[in-house]
Amino acid sequence: MSGHTRLYRRDSTYYHRAAVPKDIVATYGKVEEKFSLRTKDYAEALRLVKIAAVEVDEMFLKHRRTLEKANTFADQPETNELTTAQIRTIKASYLHSLLDEDSDTRADGFEDIDDPENFEYLPRPTFEEYTEANADLVAGTRHDYARGKADPFFVAEAEEVLGWEGIDLKLSPQSPSWKPLRKALV
Repeated sequence: MSGHTRLYRRDSTYYHRAAVPKDIVATYGKVEEKFSLRTKDYAEALRLVKIAAVEVDEMFLKHRRTLEKANTFADQPETNELTTAQIRTIKASYLHSLLDEDSDTRADGFEDIDDPENFEYLPRPTFEEYTEANADLVAGTRHDYARGKADPFFVAEAEEVLGWEGIDLKLSPQSPSWKPLRKALV
């Protein structure tokens, strides 16, 4: 039986397991990409690991491109102020990103501890945990927004979004546009 170099079995469940390449491991955030293929059947696992390997390789490639872009971005001149149109565009890109992220989370599914057939203890929340975490985030965000406070999360989000492909802006740290940009993302 031929296997796949990234196919790994723990107990009776198959996993995808790949070391992060040496050229990006220092900036990637972890040393390997390991996750369950959610099957105990070898033939199905072999089919799924091939798909997963391509997806993980794409993630590695995307990370390399982000690093290259960051190096190019560092040499870019700073912008002192953003236009209203630029802030609208950034806000729309951010919203689309959040919706894509939510869609991916829902596509992965939620843990259902009350359904023994579908229970696989994986690092994913139950629907109730997901809803509660979002409600907590919304409550905290509303609290800070009403008081004009800059939540560190949205400060970091604003900095990140400016470097996204298609936006590619480097905003001066003293720019008066930081406040309306953070407010737009909130």
